[in-house]
Parts: sequence; structure tokens; C-alpha cells
Amino acid sequence: MKFKKAIIPLLTLSLTFTLFGCGKSSTTTKNTTTTKDYTITANQVTDEYDNLGGGKEGKAAGVTDISDKENEVNEVVKLLSKDYTTEYNIEETSLITSGGSITSDGIYLLTGTIDLTEAISFTKKVSKATLIIKDATINITDDKAISSKNDLEIIVLGTNTITNSLGEASSAENLIKCGGNLTISGTGTITLNSTKSGIKVDGICNLFGGTLNINANNHGVNAEKIYVDGSTFNITSTKDGLHAEIDYDELDDASVVEYDINNGYIYIKSGNITINSIEDGIQADTFVRIDGGTINITTNGGTPSKITETSSDNASGKGIKAGYIDYTLATDPDTDIDYESEEHAIIINDGTITINSNDDAIHSNGYFIINGGTGTISSGDDGMHAETVAEFNGGTYTITKSYEGYEGAKINITGGTLNITSADDGINAADGTETRMGVGNANCYMYISGGIIYVNALGDGIDSNNSILITGGTIYVDGPTNGGNGSLDSETGIIVNGGELIATGALGMVETPASNSTVYTISYASNTTLSANTNIKLVDENDEVVMEYTTLKTSQSIIISSSKIEKGKTYKLYLNSNLTESITISNIITKIGNSSQGQMPGGPGGIR
Repeated sequence: MKFKKAIIPLLTLSLTFTLFGCGKSSTTTKNTTTTKDYTITANQVTDEYDNLGGGKEGKAAGVTDISDKENEVNEVVKLLSKDYTTEYNIEETSLITSGGSITSDGIYLLTGTIDLTEAISFTKKVSKATLIIKDATINITDDKAISSKNDLEIIVLGTNTITNSLGEASSAENLIKCGGNLTISGTGTITLNSTKSGIKVDGICNLFGGTLNINANNHGVNAEKIYVDGSTFNITSTKDGLHAEIDYDELDDASVVEYDINNGYIYIKSGNITINSIEDGIQADTFVRIDGGTINITTNGGTPSKITETSSDNASGKGIKAGYIDYTLATDPDTDIDYESEEHAIIINDGTITINSNDDAIHSNGYFIINGGTGTISSGDDGMHAETVAEFNGGTYTITKSYEGYEGAKINITGGTLNITSADDGINAADGTETRMGVGNANCYMYISGGIIYVNALGDGIDSNNSILITGGTIYVDGPTNGGNGSLDSETGIIVNGGELIATGALGMVETPASNSTVYTISYASNTTLSANTNIKLVDENDEVVMEYTTLKTSQSIIISSSKIEKGKTYKLYLNSNLTESITISNIITKIGNSSQGQMPGGPGGIR
């Protein structure tokens, strides 16, 4: 879903247009430079945010606090155990030589080449079984290879292959099916070739060791819960790679459907995971939490060569997704119904993540929190998307391709490094509802208090359907090269009370920070187009560098905000080492340039 604004005139506003030279030709550009300061003060911004959920310790008051939600996920993860080790003497195991029912507890060995005529089935009578698979090649037609009614432990040793194939019955079956909890460990390698899901588990699937190569004509691993700590995966699937879901099928009463944080989740503590899926790489009904490991995901052929607003509309294939919960009713068992909750979560604390997705790379139908790790993301739609809160606290993530880079209704960036390239908006605070021109959406905000942010956007660089508050961090924006968008864009104003900002882009829709900010801003307009790789440097009276940046593309507008800029002092602006302007600061917003006489000090907000 693309979050766009509908421009609906509400008021009769007076506009002051100034003609500037566009590029090096004689073509002129109609330019409006807007400073929106009539709607908000810093206190009003935080008051407004207070109405959305209260403050969080160490952050500005008013930012929606989702720490309680994060703690709920943490409590679930704390209950998970890796106490799975079974002591065994391989010489004392029970050897399996054919398919059929197993009715006794014990430790069993599967080895050699076996063409099964029926599945190896651990019945309800078996409460505790361990299956050692060592140097085995197992084949079966139109059936599962291994099934268990209750819990099962599998230890993988040596090199193994298990395959089911379609025969006369053309019956697609999950290759390994467990009706309880399944734990897989070991030091060996196993290749699973399945006509349906490679592994299907009704309870939790613990993946604690071994190398699993899964080729599945459905999900790679499908379970109610998935816990990965130490395994290596190579999954190729026609649906999701890792899929965790809560089963609500053919219900008589839809009211029983609920968000149950104790089920439908995926927790990755460590591991080496490679997924090539047609649908989502990692998908969970409730939450995905990643604490480590190396994860490499490609979905539905990867990012389209040309990204547009609709290039991924008819395609599946998100990289990492949390939500929805699907259910069916007994009266209509063939129709899936989506149950949505703001609790759906993606939490990334560490790990090395690479995603090449056809659709959104990271997508939560609730919120996401990124606290650490490194990521390289290429997406045919959003690089990172949250329906509610999109919070970035740490880590280093590069979005190399996207339609919109980083999107959520409520955006909170406190630390880390973000490097975003987008075909439309770089960072966008929006919730999918249409916004009238100059009227803020109270459900949206953008708050940046720390971090290092690079944005290279063809649309708006930083855009909010309400207000923007910046109190810290370092932000570099290479905005649009056409006048239809701006490097900075808000509905109700931009307050800059800290941090450092350089935003470059075209003239035409220039918006500066509000004049009731506490950090001083210099806005420069050029009557010629500045080439890509223009070095911008602002120095103080002692020739100390205040801010410096080299642009990635052409521009005519430069906005510099810095806590180092002081009233009454004189600064010099250099472009490619050439002294361009000498500025003495007298107001919060200082507008300069060859056409600065036409720039107005700001009018009613909402002017574009």
C-alpha cells in the first residue's frame, strides 16, 4: 500500500512566488520557500505526542512508548530452552529398515538406502523418541517419510537425503510431519526434497544444529512456533521459507480469534540462513525476533529492475513479515479472513541480514524495533514498513533500492546508521489515510533524536503527514531534482531543536525548519543548477568546519541546520572550495543566495 496525500484546497492563501534560474539554461522555476511555524511549538509537538502514548525514559516526552510491548516479547523468549541433548550409544540404537508404525519409546537409527512403501510413523503410544539419521538416503512416493503424533527429536549425522515424490495418487505430502514438538540437532547435513512443506510441526520446531537443505513445494518449515539456534539452512520454497502460524480453521465462532503472543512466532538466536522463496522469506503471525546469525533472503525473483509505485502491487514476496493471523469459518472453509492487531512485531537486536525482495523487505502489520545488527536491503516496495511505530535505535542498515525507504505512522529514530535510496520518499510518516493539504494527521509523527541518516530520494527526502521534531543526530538528504517534491516536507511544521542537518534538492517546494526552532538554519537558493559531487562546506569565523557534505546529484537548494551555528556570528559558505556567501546570523532562519531577495520568511503552513 502506498501512503499518499490528497491535496484538497481548504483556505484561500496568499502566495509569493519568486523566479529563479533553473540549471544553466534560461528556463525559470516557480519557487515557493515555506517556513511553517504557525501551527506548532516544541511544547505543542510533545503535548501532541503525549496524547499518542506517553514518554519513554531517555527519550523526549511524547514519543509513543512501545517498551512494554517489547518486554512482552522478551518474556516469551526467556521461556525457550535449548536443553535438548540426548545421550546415546549408536551401537545400542534400534535400527529402522522399513516404514510402518513404531509404538515404543526409544532411540532409533535410520541409515543406508531405503525405498519406503509407507511412512515411518511414531504413534500416540510413543511419548519420547529420538531418531538418529546417519548417512541415509530415503525415498517414498505419495506419502510422508517421517511422522510423529507426539514430540520427536531428530539428530543428523553424516550426509543424508530424504525425498518424497508424486506417484500414481499424485498426493502432495509434508516430508516430515510432527504432531507435537520437533527438535533437530546434530553435526551432519540433510537434504529434504518435498512435494509439500519440508517440515510441518503442530507445536514448536527447535532447530539447534546441522545443515538443512530444503526444497519444498510449499513452505520450507511450517510450525506453530520456530526457534533457531545454531542450524544452517538453505531453503528453496514456492511459499514462505520459515512460516509460523496459529491455526484457526473452520471456526463456528470468530470471536475466539485473538492475538496470542505465546504462539505463531519465530525466534532466531543464531544460525546461518539462506532463503529463496516465492512468497515471504520469514513470516510469523505474531512476532519475529532476531538476536543474531547470518540471514540472506531472496523473494519472488528479487527486486524488479525498474521500481514504480505499482511494480510490486501484484507480486508476493516480503523479506521478513509479522502478521496477519488467518482463519476460516465453518460456513465458508475456503475463504481466508485476516485478523489484524497492532501487536504484530519485528524486533532485531543483532545479526547480519541481507534481503533482496520483490515486495517490502521488512514489514510489520504492527510495529518494528531495530536495536542493532547490520543489514543490506533491496526492495521493490518499502525497505522498512510498520503500520504503527517504526523505531530505529541502533545498527547499520543500507537500503540500496526501494520505492519508499523507511515508512510508518509513527517514526522514532534514536541512534544507529541508516543509508536510504528510494524512488519516492526516503523517510515517510504516514498511515495510509488521505491527508488534506496543510492539515496534520494526528496519528502520525516523525521524531529524530540521534543516529546518522543518509537519504537519497527521488520523491520527498523526509516527509511527515503531520509534524517533524529533530533534537539530535546527523542527517544528510539528497532530495529530488524536480520541483514537484522537496528534500523536507511536513504538513504542520518542522521543529529543529538539536542535531545537524544538510538537505539539498530542487527549488519549487522548499520547506525550511520552523522559525520557532531553537537551532539556527541557513537556507541557500542558487540561480543555477549545482552539479552532482558538489562539495558543500560551512565554516565559522575561525575557519573551523561547521558542516560539510558532498552531494550525490544536482541541486539548487541547500538547507543547513546546526547546533554549532550561533546568533550574531558570521559564517562562510563554500561550494567546491569557492566562497559563495558570507552570512551573519540574526534570525533562526537565514535565507541567502543570488535570489534570496525573493524568499519570504514564511507564511501560513501548507503552502506548496
